[in-house]
Amino acid sequence: MINLNKIALTLLLLLLYQAGFSQMEFVENKGQWNDKVRFKGAFSTGSFFLENQGFSIVMHNPADLHKIASLEHGENDSTTHLDDKIILHSHVYRVDFLGSNEMHGITAEKPIKSYNNYFIGDDKNKWAGGCKIYQAVTYKNIYPNIDVRYYSDGSKLKYDFIINPGANPTQIALRFDGPEDVFVRKNDLIIKTSIGEVKELQPFSYQQNPDGERTQIKCKYVVSNKVVRFQLGNYSSNKP
Repeated sequence: MINLNKIALTLLLLLLYQAGFSQMEFVENKGQWNDKVRFKGAFSTGSFFLENQGFSIVMHNPADLHKIASLEHGENDSTTHLDDKIILHSHVYRVDFLGSNEMHGITAEKPIKSYNNYFIGDDKNKWAGGCKIYQAVTYKNIYPNIDVRYYSDGSKLKYDFIINPGANPTQIALRFDGPEDVFVRKNDLIIKTSIGEVKELQPFSYQQNPDGERTQIKCKYVVSNKVVRFQLGNYSSNKP
């Protein structure tokens, strides 16, 4: 059944400094990671951590990773030798949903048949087995009548804010902690880090019509002091 009374605000997160991004899956945390983490996703040069009121991204320099992989596989080039000390340069930043509800529901979606086991180190308290894997995760009522859904579509990691009737989309505020800078370039959001830029594409916002067609709603980023908000055009808040 189509919910006709909602706006979907779709944000495309592209990690431009790295290659080889594939379909992201979300692994549940059963004690193998920090207790702030609910789910973890991985891409070729880093990790994506879903937390209670936001997310964190850990990124590694792809050039450093390439050097390490070359040494491990005996594919040394003329500039890298076995006795060289290779430093893996990394950067982490966190996104908090300012003013969000602390008590909200989390629904993991589209489980896959396999699972992960983590029996690493000597501390059995940090071991975890049978960790389920999902293709999408939805946080219900992260703000009143506003949900956020994380998933990947091909090579793109996406997150949608679902604006249900009665919601106030101006409540959505994303505070970035850790980047060197956050700004808008050609309608895209640029997150500058020590190892490159992350680009979140211009937000795509729409409202569903009774016939299933989508009517696009104007939407743009508004950034102040590394806090990102969204400016929406006119839309119907209580009808298709």
